[in-house]
Formats: sequence, structure tokens, C-alpha cells
Amino acid sequence: MVAYALSRCSEEPSASFFILSIPHFAFLEDLSKELQSHNEFITLREKVHADPATYPDHVLTPKFILYQGRIWLPLDCTFIPALLMEFHQTPTGGHMGFRKTLNRVAENFTWQTVSSDTRKFVAQCVDCQLVKYEPAKPRGLLCPLPVPS
Repeated sequence: MVAYALSRCSEEPSASFFILSIPHFAFLEDLSKELQSHNEFITLREKVHADPATYPDHVLTPKFILYQGRIWLPLDCTFIPALLMEFHQTPTGGHMGFRKTLNRVAENFTWQTVSSDTRKFVAQCVDCQLVKYEPAKPRGLLCPLPVPS
């Protein structure tokens, strides 16, 4: 029988270091910096701040405008292609097609043409077009049945 190696130590092992890790999304900082200098974002922020009753679905945060709980983006935001790529082409995205990509993007972000932009992005994805499958049984040659006698 082999003795436990630490049983011979006179001192009790103690944990003196605890590590707490928190995910830090660096791209949100970059997105915030871009939005702070974007004219459409600044205009909407001022309108919502001046008359919040007119914009009941909008909420102002220190860095973003939330529309129905999602980060609002202007149409010409340079982060939109990067977001679509992240939610569709990365290993976690998995090339899941239009509907799943749209659902994943729309959980956190929104812009005026989110649906059409996502559809166009997925339609132009080379990997998806190369491995596209037909969701039907393989077709064979049509053979007429013999006429019963």
C-alpha cells in the first residue's frame, strides 16, 4: 500500500492565492470609442436625452444607446461586418445559416437593416456555399411501374 505523499508533511496545505477572472470584451471599448465620434449616434443620444418620452424603447448608458435592451448601432458602423463575422464564421459561430446567425446577433445588437445585412453576409459566405446541402432525399431515376394485368 502506497502512502499519500502529502500525509508526511507536518504542515497543512493552504490556499493563499485566489484568482478571479472576469471576461473583458476589448471590442466593446473600441466600439464605444467609434460611436462617441459618430454623428448619427450623437444626434440620437441628444434626442433621447432631451425627450425620453418620445423614445420609450431607448435607454441611455454611459457608453451606448440600448434599444429594447440591445446595443443600437448606426447603419454605417464599421463594426457591423466584424460582428457578423464573429457570430457566423468563427468556431463558436459555426456557419449555422441565416436564422441562427441573425438570432445570435440580435440577442445583443441591433441596427436598422440587421436582417437584410445578415442574410446578405450569409449568402456571400464561401464556406457555406461550398458545403451547402439539400435537405431532401437523393433523387434517383424515375422508373415507371409495370401496368398490372
